[in-house]
Amino acid sequence: MTARPIRSTRPARLAWPDVAEAPQLGALAAADAVLDLTITALLAAHPEIERGDHENLDRAAASLWLAAVVVDAAANLRVYLGRYEVALRKEKHLTDADLDG
Repeated sequence: MTARPIRSTRPARLAWPDVAEAPQLGALAAADAVLDLTITALLAAHPEIERGDHENLDRAAASLWLAAVVVDAAANLRVYLGRYEVALRKEKHLTDADLDG
């Protein structure tokens, strides 16, 4: 397992007309922020995850191993949430310069 911190392509602020048209955008932005904070905190607590040092440890270091699993899962979830947002914006004909580029 390799930790892959993902930086969001989501805009920092949502326009209220977009949220009115697609309320799930608010939930996606909140989930993305929480996942980003979770990844950042776990990597700060366990820097060996980012270096890949955790892959040689056995499960005796359960908190480190599980932190690496959570970081990987959170990074993957952020990718899927981002893809969902892009699809939703296309379906609703909402545009965003950050997502179009």
